[in-house]
Amino acid sequence: AVLRPLIALTKAGVAGPLSRGTQHWPWVSLDDEVAALAFAVTTDALHGPLNITGPTPARADDIMFHLARRLDRPYLLRAPRFALRAALGEAADDLLLSDQLIASDALVSAGFAFSVATAGEAIDRVVPAPDRRG
Repeated sequence: AVLRPLIALTKAGVAGPLSRGTQHWPWVSLDDEVAALAFAVTTDALHGPLNITGPTPARADDIMFHLARRLDRPYLLRAPRFALRAALGEAADDLLLSDQLIASDALVSAGFAFSVATAGEAIDRVVPAPDRRG
């Protein structure tokens, strides 16, 4: 949900750390999310609540830096917490600033295998690199 506006900001050349950038962001590729849901409804090994998030934790700074590198754009301008809150209100805390270290341990323990190991790999799969021909 948050990737599309981050792509736009990055393409505009205004990407950089969001606050300290150390907050964990849960992520998952769409392919793995669909596969995990199908796995969950077809296996008897899972019971109760289930987290569906990528297998490797990622911090906001890692994701934003990889996105900037993928789009061949600078990664310089830190967005302070107060500025994000002024621009986005409570959504800044909910979407960008909260630290959410979440694991899919139950899925993995039940035998689910992710096809995308890192947030960087997920970005590479859905964000086309700029065309530098010509």
